[in-house]
Amino acid sequence: MKSCLLILATLITSQSLAQDVLTLPQVVANKDRVGVHLLDQGYSGEFSKRFDEDGRELGPDPKPFEYTHASFPSGKHPNVTADDLPINEIVVGLEEPASTGGFAYRAPTVAVAKIPAFDELKKLKNISDYEKIFGKFRGFTDAWGMNGEWHSSKGWMGFTLLDDGKIRVVSVFLHTENKGDGWKISTRRIREGVFQPTRKPPVLEKAEPRDARESPR
Repeated sequence: MKSCLLILATLITSQSLAQDVLTLPQVVANKDRVGVHLLDQGYSGEFSKRFDEDGRELGPDPKPFEYTHASFPSGKHPNVTADDLPINEIVVGLEEPASTGGFAYRAPTVAVAKIPAFDELKKLKNISDYEKIFGKFRGFTDAWGMNGEWHSSKGWMGFTLLDDGKIRVVSVFLHTENKGDGWKISTRRIREGVFQPTRKPPVLEKAEPRDARESPR
């Protein structure tokens, strides 16, 4: 079973790095920067709370990972319109081979003013309830089905700043269905974790070989 994090991790985007080094409060407050910027320190943690509504095995906890950069998609981004701006994200930087550009990122996680408690997130009934929290879904998804029944998926990752300098990260992945009466949630997976500031320069992950990323897991 892929975790929501793993699914998002397959959406690798190469970017050229901008020059600014930013604190998280600067990331949250940003209104005019674009591009990818290094954070002044890393934020490391893992998802300690996990909810899987469809009853499948959750498997072992994901390994810890570290946020290293801020990303501000511009209006030219294929999944972003001018009405969506600003979009302020933190991402996990990947050290790519120099032949492919040297840098990519995964797990874009949007700054959110307030995210409901974990138990409240599990009870939300509608896709629009999650969109009100995390914003419009901007990723990529497949759709499948037949005989008037269609299935698809949506997912978000968001973070909030905590008073002690840590961040709370929440991941939501929805399986959705449409039986002719509109798209509804069929099952959901929700993850939550608290990430600690490392108090040292961020450390990029080593990217997997592209053939390994693209092969079925």
